Amino acid sequence: MKKWFLVLFIILSVSYYFYRSNENAIIPEPSQNQSSENPAISSSSEVVDVAVNIKLTETEKELTPRQCKRFYGNFSAHISDSHQILIDALALELRGGASRDDLMQYSYLYTTSYESYEDLIHLAKVKIAKEKVEYTNKIGLVAEWKGFGSYLGMNKAALTTLVNSLEPMGDTTGIYMPINTKDIKGVSREALISLHDNDKNFNTYVASPLRFDDRSIVSPSILSVTHAQLFSAEEYQDLIAEYRFTVHELAAAINGQLPIEYIKVIIEQSDNIDGYPAFEQGDFARYENIADIAVAQFNTEVLRLLATRGVTPSNSANTSGLNLAFSRLPEDSNSQITPKQSEMIEYLNQSGQKLKGQYSDDGKGFYSSGVNRFYIDFTDLDKTLTSKLNFQEVDSIEGEMNVPIELSKAFAEYGEVKKVISQQSEQCADITRKETNKETNKEGFESSQKMHELIEEIENNSKHVAEELHQIDPFLYQVWNRQHRVRENGKQTELITLLKSEKYSEAADFVSANSLSQDETNYLFLLVLQETDVYIDIWNARTGSTPPNNFYYFNSVTIEQAKALYDRGFDFNLKDHEGNSLLVVSLKSEEVFKMLIGLEVTEDFTRLGRDLFDRVLDKSYKEGKLFTYINEVAQMVEVIEPSHFARIERLKRFYPQEYQTLIDADKRLIPAEGTEMNKYR
Repeated sequence: MKKWFLVLFIILSVSYYFYRSNENAIIPEPSQNQSSENPAISSSSEVVDVAVNIKLTETEKELTPRQCKRFYGNFSAHISDSHQILIDALALELRGGASRDDLMQYSYLYTTSYESYEDLIHLAKVKIAKEKVEYTNKIGLVAEWKGFGSYLGMNKAALTTLVNSLEPMGDTTGIYMPINTKDIKGVSREALISLHDNDKNFNTYVASPLRFDDRSIVSPSILSVTHAQLFSAEEYQDLIAEYRFTVHELAAAINGQLPIEYIKVIIEQSDNIDGYPAFEQGDFARYENIADIAVAQFNTEVLRLLATRGVTPSNSANTSGLNLAFSRLPEDSNSQITPKQSEMIEYLNQSGQKLKGQYSDDGKGFYSSGVNRFYIDFTDLDKTLTSKLNFQEVDSIEGEMNVPIELSKAFAEYGEVKKVISQQSEQCADITRKETNKETNKEGFESSQKMHELIEEIENNSKHVAEELHQIDPFLYQVWNRQHRVRENGKQTELITLLKSEKYSEAADFVSANSLSQDETNYLFLLVLQETDVYIDIWNARTGSTPPNNFYYFNSVTIEQAKALYDRGFDFNLKDHEGNSLLVVSLKSEEVFKMLIGLEVTEDFTRLGRDLFDRVLDKSYKEGKLFTYINEVAQMVEVIEPSHFARIERLKRFYPQEYQTLIDADKRLIPAEGTEMNKYR
């Protein structure tokens, strides 16, 4: 467990480092009239951050490339800030008693920008829900929780180190790591009991980049219900007798499909169970209350129980619990509705719920394009089922409504900020194009646009597209091939299931008797690199010829890992789906590359696309110095191709000393007079 969280810490820390490196607001560059000794004094016409001042349109000063880089780096924050204007105003209306239906009447005022209007209403509800509970983004608090370290299998020092490193992230970034609580091995009853000793923080919800069961928060109370089944229902009732829960714990319990006897115990200890389950929302569905969650789980037994407490599925102007149920049915028309699903639909129908949406133009279907979207094809669906349903056609919102003053102001302000963001985006796109073209012209490369235009022209006019592209430059073939690559044989997953279940003996038998699918081969290849001792025998037992799709993961293999693979009989002459050798992806590690050269790993220099020598020459140009083992690669090449000479000519033009060193070692590499440099990258 400790090893797992160490890996987790490294991933999150590295991700956060790169995130923060670009997450600065636009800072104006000093003008000629601005004193460097007093940066607070600035010209009134300077461009300022849209998140600070939306009056940029009053000036016509262009952004600089440096400012555009920062604008793009902070683009998500700008969008989020613009949305927050409306979220705050919507929350104000909700506090004043407005319903979701009331607010949806003003949707015509909103122009979608990365979030739908329904999403903004949801975020306003989340904002209010957070205000009603103890909520914090100070993840350092979890290090103080009794039992949390034991729960994770970490000692106090390790937990503190992890938490202190994650502290800056809070809930302000999109960086997170999903953790399935079922994968946390060896959670003890003692650890859960200790979590209940956090009297003051038992119901404190902490925003965390560690997403337990995909929740944005963690709390002792949430973990308590998540692992309630470590105890019998009677034991758990005694354990939580002195604690109170909220709608959030109950939502986690229902979503986690706890048995009904546990749900009953938790309900008895819960307050405000009709609240908004802010931390249990789905990516493609919105739950107005915990009854909606029961619908999504097709748990009619829980839904009946909640009804006795006055909590029933949502039923608004354009959606309903029945809509939610249908949105969760499988899309495959060949799939049969299960008894569990049928029971839920029948219960909702008998409760008076209607399926809300629109009929298709031909009258053969019924659909909803709202938050709980679905499509019913009357020709495919069970006639017995549809004959029982009540359909209600929803009218679209027409005409302008009387908008509350504060909300009207917010829409106006949002429009201004959105306009500024759009103007800066257009300006920066133009600047970026100019800068790219300037740099491209300087190095003699064609622009990406011209490259794709050439590929398209050859596609339209040639009968031998692949060969012609390769003849011009192998890189063009590589780009074209990537666009037209067909993924084959990827459905079979029996081996993956065996490996995830740690049934290694059965997995070895399976690979020796069956040809693996592409997905299975890729998955096993990755595991062999990560844990050679565990998986190498299974890999070596393969009898099929399916190669890995690519060798991407091998480029991070260390020399120690490569030696371990060699010791266990790994065949380094393996080729991937495109015919690439492991040499190609070993260029990042000179030690590993040297080892493979010593093992006489072969490379096919006759296939289409950039070969190993092309790539080594490209790497040498990019880094401004010859690759250490470029001579060894050159000796592997029997025929020096035009693409090789074109790249050598580029070295000659930009790095003459490196070029001289190269040709001194091999006179075959001297380009003919008039050789042109390669133009595509």
